[in-house]
Amino acid sequence: DIDLGQAVRPGWRNVKPPDDRAFGVPNIRTDIRAPLVKSVADHQNYGNEPNGGEVIAPSHFSQLDIDEGDFLKPQSLENIKSIFHAIHTPFGDDVLDAVYQQVSDEDEGIVSIASFRARLFERL
Repeated sequence: DIDLGQAVRPGWRNVKPPDDRAFGVPNIRTDIRAPLVKSVADHQNYGNEPNGGEVIAPSHFSQLDIDEGDFLKPQSLENIKSIFHAIHTPFGDDVLDAVYQQVSDEDEGIVSIASFRARLFERL
């Protein structure tokens, strides 16, 4: 027989699948939204878990329960002023207003603490 030892039934052949075909469930679930409050019983990884370096040497802000994503959220001028006055920066309101306006013009009106801080320290 010519087909002796070979699978001839469709679906049972040892044929290599296409390279773009993915099998299984991804490790980081980007296809579903993360819940607002994560349960201890939820075993899914939504990509917001710390990596090994963050577990071994956490940042000072994580010890204060401040997420790194909080620095990227849009902030009002009053909130940014209160933060930079609370940490006793040597800048007056006129400098903070000018930097806020500059960042707002460059980033389509969205000013985060990270972008404000970067632009402020460029002025030094």
